[in-house]
Amino acid sequence: MNNNFFMGLELLTEFSRFPRRPQPAKLEEFGEETRIANLCEYLSELQWVNFVVSGFGQARWPVDVLTDLAVVLEQLPSVLPEIERGNYHFTLEFYEQGLERYLYFSEATPWVRIDCLSLTEWTPTPSTVYLEKAVIKDMLISLQNSFEELVNRLELNQINSHGINPA
Repeated sequence: MNNNFFMGLELLTEFSRFPRRPQPAKLEEFGEETRIANLCEYLSELQWVNFVVSGFGQARWPVDVLTDLAVVLEQLPSVLPEIERGNYHFTLEFYEQGLERYLYFSEATPWVRIDCLSLTEWTPTPSTVYLEKAVIKDMLISLQNSFEELVNRLELNQINSHGINPA
């Protein structure tokens, strides 16, 4: 089975010196897509992290924190509960102009089949990969948890000055 796919955050700075907020925020608390987009914009400005996606023949997809991470994070609140129920039939869309890729996940026991469709001149090679269910689940939960950890390292006044209310 071909398992050449990864999605996650790559830290660019040592941010452990920043204290965590006493009341950590969770992704679902942000609610509106605008708030997630604003947080991604702010994290992009800070340059603390890169959003990394690789696979389907491309070592690093041309994705960024500003738009593409926000797009994926906005989809996780509907995807993660399905995975918790054991349903691995979902789509992750990377619909920003110039990237325009769609990942279609489906169960192929004991694997998860991921089909990549590109609406640009780029062609995924291979167009299908297979990963274990636990790998998919861990990857997406890790992406969410890493984002929440970054947000929780921000000072509340910094977040509020960008028009974001995480609580």
